[in-house]
Amino acid sequence: MKKLQLITILILAAVSAHAFDASVGIEQRYDMSVPNPLNQYGLIDIGHTTDLIDLFWSFSVCNDDKYQPSHGDDLFLGFYIFLENAGVSLDFENLNLTLGRTTLTDAIDSPYSLFISSRIIPALLADISFDDGTFFYTSRWTELNRDSALGFPDRGWQYNTYGIYLGDFKIGFQDSLVYTERSFDAEYFLNPLPGFLKQYTRVSTGKPWQVDGNDNSIMGFFVEYSPENLYSYGQILIDDFNANAIFNPDSYQNPNKIAWSLGGRYSFDFGDIGLYHAGATKYTFQAFGSAASDTQYGYSFYPAATYTANGVIMPIELEDNYIGYYNGENNFSLLADYEGTIEGIGIYSSLEFSLSGDKSPANPWTEYSWWTEVPDAGTKFLDSDVLEKKLVLTAGASRALPELGLPKLTVSAALELGYTWNVLELVDTLSSDFPQIQYWTPSDENEFVFSISVGAIYSF
Repeated sequence: MKKLQLITILILAAVSAHAFDASVGIEQRYDMSVPNPLNQYGLIDIGHTTDLIDLFWSFSVCNDDKYQPSHGDDLFLGFYIFLENAGVSLDFENLNLTLGRTTLTDAIDSPYSLFISSRIIPALLADISFDDGTFFYTSRWTELNRDSALGFPDRGWQYNTYGIYLGDFKIGFQDSLVYTERSFDAEYFLNPLPGFLKQYTRVSTGKPWQVDGNDNSIMGFFVEYSPENLYSYGQILIDDFNANAIFNPDSYQNPNKIAWSLGGRYSFDFGDIGLYHAGATKYTFQAFGSAASDTQYGYSFYPAATYTANGVIMPIELEDNYIGYYNGENNFSLLADYEGTIEGIGIYSSLEFSLSGDKSPANPWTEYSWWTEVPDAGTKFLDSDVLEKKLVLTAGASRALPELGLPKLTVSAALELGYTWNVLELVDTLSSDFPQIQYWTPSDENEFVFSISVGAIYSF
């Protein structure tokens, strides 16, 4: 407790000396999706910005029981601490270096980005980005697991983007690589070659420089078109493409592991209206292997569907686990949204419809323990007998209060309302040998989606 008091005093001293900009936010929420629906949320955001450096630090506290209290119920009254953002960014004209436990987005601006989740999951990373208005390049390392107390192997993630500008077009190539048995690989981060070339060099057998571990590279492309008032894009992600279908159609057919996203928005006088679509075939973000021998290089922050906290088995929510597209594999989604300002009130709303079948970031073959057990081998997409169907409306509004003499105070309210038919649930695999590797599958249960919150943020 004394450490917390000292940190609070230092924060207040820095803010009062105008060395930092800061904001403090509080929120009262009711959310049916968490163990403690009626909960409170607080946020402290601190930063110092110059032409060269941007130092930022924000953390939150919450008592929704999604995670267990950081120091027991007595010390912090059941709240857990979550580090939202903490790092430093250095700008040198066309070059940017960002370090810290923070969040960085995909190359495209979309709620359905494929390589990096739009749900903004913080992680320890280092990012080098270059953009001179003609050519752009990014190399980003992110730590996934290191010294895990839950038995996860050390894992790291490397992301690269290369591209050019052509008038109103921005065209890019993306590759992403997850590796195991080490949390950082200097070769992947510093070498500007595409990931699949580095992977074949680093882990292929029969060479004196071969390294331990399992690596998997994913690649894709995107195009943005941004004339006046319009932003539009298309993006594709490919893990495996089944060449056998062309060159050897009578042989075993590997599943295509592909995701796609397209959409955009138009700026009207009354605000921006966006339309988006995305989908992914089954297995797209899963590792290769079996329930008995899992490579654990799936496109997820953790190579598991659950974790154990003080003897209690807890699910890892899919949106908190996927590195990329937050709806995951075996999915089809549509979303329309609006963002604008009316009478000084900032407004955002969206309507999303989503279909999902069986999926698992943990088990390489979802409900089976090995590919030979899968009937009708090949590409699969929404092939479950029953699908989860979700329809969700979100709405939010915020407004500053200068007429009350409080220009630095912003109040807000948000609502999420919807319904899910055949909601996904965690079940054991069909394998009697390895039932502990669970997967998500549509159930017989339906549930309401409902959350509401009111809050305020004050900036110093």
